[in-house]
Amino acid sequence: MNSTMLSPPFRILKEKFIYPRFSFASRIDDGLKDVMHFSKYAFGITPHPVFMDTHFNNYSRITAIVRVKDDGSEDWLPIITKEGRPGKYLCGFTWVNWTFRVNVKNPYSMHLENGIKKYTGFYLYDNLLSNDHADFKIMVKLIKPTKKWVKDYLKEQLETPWIEAGKATWRNGVFDLDFPDRDKFPFGKDLSVKKTIE
Repeated sequence: MNSTMLSPPFRILKEKFIYPRFSFASRIDDGLKDVMHFSKYAFGITPHPVFMDTHFNNYSRITAIVRVKDDGSEDWLPIITKEGRPGKYLCGFTWVNWTFRVNVKNPYSMHLENGIKKYTGFYLYDNLLSNDHADFKIMVKLIKPTKKWVKDYLKEQLETPWIEAGKATWRNGVFDLDFPDRDKFPFGKDLSVKKTIE
């Protein structure tokens, strides 16, 4: 109720029709603001609808970045972990940025390229590494979104293998991203889970 009362459409309705007719309405609003402040920090309920099911419609893959060291060993950037879970870089606005601005439906867009450039550049800076010579692999895990309970769903998603989709490099401060086989991945296809338990 608090989210609805303070949402932009309801706010317009109140300002045009309720406030002019009922003098006590603004006092109720003041009380709602106190409730909103409490509910935001206590329960994570905000007037803006975030993390709704519709945000994840056609969300069929997770993209991760792996640094390949000179000796061949690998470090997963703390964006998405090897298990496919959010890493330490993804909290608050950066989680929203990576999930909905960078990891967009078209995997070969400028949003993805610019995002990988920014996140790899920050990773190098954050770890006191040079951008004169750095190699990264772009990894993709195809996921099967569902809106119903599915037996062993998490286990299946965690066991889904990663696929190397491309490479990113930094050479003398210049970034390059290469997706050699763009048709290899079934991006945009319906991957919804069929095995549901009612």
